[in-house]
Amino acid sequence: MLASFFLLLKIAAATLDKPVFELPPFQWFGPMAPYFADLRGVASWSEQFLTDPSVQPENLRDLWNRPFNYPHLWLYAGDLGLNARTVMGFGYGMDALFFAAAFFALGRLNAFGGLAAGLFLISYSVMFGVERANVDLLMFVLLALALGLRRFPPLSAAVIALAAVLKLHPVFAFLALVVPPWKKTLPWLGAGLLLSAAGILGHFRELIGGMSSAPNIHSGTLAFGMTAVGFAFMERFHRPELYGAVVISGVVVLIVAAGVGAWSRPELDKTALGERELFAFRLGAGVYLGSFLLGTNHDYRAVVLLFCLPLLLHFLEKRIATAWTRTTLLLILVDVNWLYFATEKAWCVFLVKQAVAWALAVCLTALTVAGLPTALQWPRRVEARPTT
Repeated sequence: MLASFFLLLKIAAATLDKPVFELPPFQWFGPMAPYFADLRGVASWSEQFLTDPSVQPENLRDLWNRPFNYPHLWLYAGDLGLNARTVMGFGYGMDALFFAAAFFALGRLNAFGGLAAGLFLISYSVMFGVERANVDLLMFVLLALALGLRRFPPLSAAVIALAAVLKLHPVFAFLALVVPPWKKTLPWLGAGLLLSAAGILGHFRELIGGMSSAPNIHSGTLAFGMTAVGFAFMERFHRPELYGAVVISGVVVLIVAAGVGAWSRPELDKTALGERELFAFRLGAGVYLGSFLLGTNHDYRAVVLLFCLPLLLHFLEKRIATAWTRTTLLLILVDVNWLYFATEKAWCVFLVKQAVAWALAVCLTALTVAGLPTALQWPRRVEARPTT
């Protein structure tokens, strides 16, 4: 499916004499030429910094006048050879590495699993990240590496910590390490969290600056998160003074949604859970739900949901929590493909898309809590006491 998708795009591009990125689906979310805009931004900021190390990060601007809003470490990307001349090569390489990591994360699939994974990999959310060459694809690669190293908690924790230092949202992937045997995992989980915290505090200024500019950067409808709807309304009606109210209301609604998911979770037989699939699911669900908590995120961050597919497909095959599994898988495929059957400017469609994202957050919370070790779960309901 993936090969056919790109082959058809290439044939159409040759027939119409247009660049691939000027054709659907890229055309629908507005390609930014010169392409690989997000990686090109990193290259531009890095080149400016290497030219003048005294420049303040907040004064850096790229070709589209976007401010620097990454951790400080990205300013040294030029030392790795990333610049305006090499950005296309780096972009194609990063996209190829992402697809290789995606196939590794998926593992072996049956026919139905291949269909679901194919629909995910040719989705709008994935192609959004591919056209932008966004560094979230690189974070996906690092998380896939952590999945491969899961039997070696020190290395897996170190990889997740590295990803968290480069971009904040992978810190929620540490949820995957909340597994017994505790003597083997807890020390490295704690060490990884401490290392991540030190790195995050080291670029706290840039982090706050990036988050405070979120309404200007992420208020478009190609986004998800607890503040996506609020920021979109703020932009539409020009009410920036509602920023605090939007954040507070988003937190409250997310707490309620998570509570509903946790309370209504299904009962799972822990012995029927695949170890690799469960680790991958926690990576994806943890980062997606954590990103929801951070506020508003461009839709390409939803690529982490690919980690959830192996466990959902395993559940379908074994007939485990079938209703929850089918619903979650359907919501994932609709969420990442929504722009294929919608229009960004239709507000009713936008609100439906946000409703799908919130429903998905509830389902992921339910399955995540249900898959936690029994010692970390609270009773779903109070058992009636026997009468005397």
